[in-house]
Amino acid sequence: MSRDPYLDAKGEVETNIQNVNNLLGSHSRISGASDPSAIAETIEELQATLNLLETDLQDLEDCVQVVEGHGDRWGIEASEVRQRRSFVDRVTRDVERLRSRVRDVVGKGKKRHQQAFQASDIENQRASSDAEEVERWEREEQQVGLSTVKTLTAGLIGQEVAEHSEMLDDLSTGVDNTQSRLSRVSRTMQEFIRKNEARGALSF
Repeated sequence: MSRDPYLDAKGEVETNIQNVNNLLGSHSRISGASDPSAIAETIEELQATLNLLETDLQDLEDCVQVVEGHGDRWGIEASEVRQRRSFVDRVTRDVERLRSRVRDVVGKGKKRHQQAFQASDIENQRASSDAEEVERWEREEQQVGLSTVKTLTAGLIGQEVAEHSEMLDDLSTGVDNTQSRLSRVSRTMQEFIRKNEARGALSF
């Protein structure tokens, strides 16, 4: 005798309800963690498990509908059919609540991802702005450095020219003094010779 498909569908529904509850608990525990990949993985698994649960619930609904009008054909009493319908209705409400909770989790996950992306974008903009500021500061420092070098170079050149000019003035003054002394010595020697010649003439 083949197994009642209702029992298989019921077992799958109960298992996946438990799986969704476990995943929701896991998400609650790691929601405050700093690892976004773990949260994203849990949310993805939640959505997949919920999809399986909804498929299993539809199979369970189909099994109940088949026997609701013709339970006696399958050897299923009316009281059993009512219990099955009651179970399906209760599970449907449970699945709807789980679906709502999963939607909230997914929504919060998307919001957190968007906030993280915006924060990353702002941080990138700040980093770019800081890099531009550093580059601007370096350009200004280079310009100031070049200006300082030009000023120092001009000052040194001016000082060197002044020193050379002073040296030339001193040299010119020295040359003039030397020429003046030579002139005086020459005049003295000429006067000495002239006097000696005069004395020689007188002795004869």
